Amino acid sequence: MKSSVWVFIATTIAIEALKTPTHIIKFKESVNGTAAAQSVILNQHRTYVLENHQKVSSKSRKDLSEDEMMIWADSLGKQLSLESITVDKDFLAVAGVFGDANFVKYLHTKHDIEYVEPNQVYQTTVVLPRDEQPKQSLVKSVAANWGLARITHRQRRSYDEYFFDEKAGTDVHVYVLDSGINTHHRDFENRASLLTNFIYDEEEHDLNGHVVKGTHVAGTIAGKTYGIAKNATVHSVKVLDQEGMGNTLTIIKGIKEVMKVAEPGKSLINLSISGSKSRVLNEIIDKAVMEYKIPVFVSAGNNGGMDACFLSPSSNTNVFTVGASDMEDHITSYSNIGNCVQIYAPGHRITSTWIGQDDATKIVDGTSMSNPHVTGIAAALMTNHHFETPGELYEALIRMATKDVLLFSNTKHTTTTNNLLAYHDLGQNV
Repeated sequence: MKSSVWVFIATTIAIEALKTPTHIIKFKESVNGTAAAQSVILNQHRTYVLENHQKVSSKSRKDLSEDEMMIWADSLGKQLSLESITVDKDFLAVAGVFGDANFVKYLHTKHDIEYVEPNQVYQTTVVLPRDEQPKQSLVKSVAANWGLARITHRQRRSYDEYFFDEKAGTDVHVYVLDSGINTHHRDFENRASLLTNFIYDEEEHDLNGHVVKGTHVAGTIAGKTYGIAKNATVHSVKVLDQEGMGNTLTIIKGIKEVMKVAEPGKSLINLSISGSKSRVLNEIIDKAVMEYKIPVFVSAGNNGGMDACFLSPSSNTNVFTVGASDMEDHITSYSNIGNCVQIYAPGHRITSTWIGQDDATKIVDGTSMSNPHVTGIAAALMTNHHFETPGELYEALIRMATKDVLLFSNTKHTTTTNNLLAYHDLGQNV
């Protein structure tokens, strides 16, 4: 074989190895084990390449013996950068770099494969007010932000004060799947830790990018000043980069990691992301909720009043989806709505913990800010009540909610579907 062919192969492999997987392949239960799954893909790819070897010029083909053709085909298989995903014995998938759309279609026809879907992009659901800059000290006030006050009052009134249980969140663990957490922030009082990081080219901590908010989210859930469940433990599972972007694979890995360590009845997930519908992501979430008994709270998304049922993870029937309201009890113009949004919570101009220093704060908008309000309430409820299933917890939140006070005039649609505002019943009447 000519050296130029080997140089081409080596160079292409090096380039492809750096790429993010493009697709995720879910196998049927008939395929047993990760080695078998990868072998199926590699064998199918070799067959496909040899049957469609017109990709190599006719001149190059004349220079290759049959053995060299096999070596060439196998070298292309290495470019797929296959990675197995397993959960228990009944979920097996493989992610890889599949640049050939025809090969993806080819895989759809194989009997061992249940389905193939793109490794989709998911992003944070935060809106950064342009006129705000990070503050370098915590504001000492009766009510640190209006959201804390609103969720403890049935009627809209002055937001100068609010009520809280200082023991709320005791022995409860909240897993924040996001862009990381500034665990050194003093508001966490050493109750924040870094569990794992699936953004391999970034540090574990929340970084100073254009859109980061894992720290802000965690502060609303469990911060001493800005949080609701002020005694909860928060764990960072980094699945988004410093620009607030992730993909199906990183999120699946994050959920799987939580499933390994979470204690049923004392653990919950905050997932403030949104993107296109994903069958494989929905399957993993279903498993976490239904089999591992982990409640999952997700943001509705910031698509300007879009139906949240068209997106993932907000469309999943086993999650609790949260939209955003403002100080006047209007649904914000950016919040998604619809039947898949179970409840709304304060999400406009919310002050919470931030990155940079151990006392930094920032005012931020978005359904990413409303979701942790509800996660915090849920963590507080789990302190004093045992819920057999996540569904029981969801039902308690709905029963407690303040009904029919929200206005939908800022949205594209005037529907009042699920007109429920999150409420933290300190009397624990669940």
